Amino acid sequence: MFEPQTGKVTKYSISLPTSRNSTTTLPYCNMYRDGKLWFNEHEGNAIANFDTANSTLVEYQIPSRGEIWGNTSNPLQFTLDKNGSAWFTEWTENKIGLLDSEKAKNIPLWISIPANSTTIKLDKEKDHGGKSIKIYVYPNRSNLDAEINGKPVWMTVAGTMSYTGKLWNITGQFSEEEFYFPEGSTDPHIVTLKLTPSQDLVPGNYMLTVGARYGTVTYSKMMNLNVT
Repeated sequence: MFEPQTGKVTKYSISLPTSRNSTTTLPYCNMYRDGKLWFNEHEGNAIANFDTANSTLVEYQIPSRGEIWGNTSNPLQFTLDKNGSAWFTEWTENKIGLLDSEKAKNIPLWISIPANSTTIKLDKEKDHGGKSIKIYVYPNRSNLDAEINGKPVWMTVAGTMSYTGKLWNITGQFSEEEFYFPEGSTDPHIVTLKLTPSQDLVPGNYMLTVGARYGTVTYSKMMNLNVT
């Protein structure tokens, strides 16, 4: 993101690729609509949108995958129709795909981060033992009770300290890497993320992408990380 008035550039990381042998998700087509930047993940096997106002990323995995192509359908170009549905090509699967606008809106979960944790200050000397942040993961119970209890939720984290999005010279450990929502509960599930820097972590400003993945949908929030 480039701010013309100040010349400031902010980099964001997408979630790590779920396809095989890929080091990046390779986004390269994009479209801006209603405050959201839509883009493909060519090697990440997903169609995604980034809400620029709320720093929220939602990625929709494509169910069809080509095993011989690294477990991805290689989504290429796409377009949004007047209803907000995303139509896209699946290059290696010989298909045209559709992400329906209603399905795109009705995501199965979302996460919340306390306001005092959206910017994390990490001192390599004082915080060498790590610093912890609470992540609140909420289930969307709207017509999803039968589905949402059947699969685990996976926690994910990526960052801009490396070009691949993998954490580099810093570890991010969740108190639970996977969990199940209790049946019928609307309460958030609280997961702790502990960030521990190494002495080789270069001081500077980074962006973390902290997400929760359920089925084919990953919902992520961006967090500022200031390392001194």
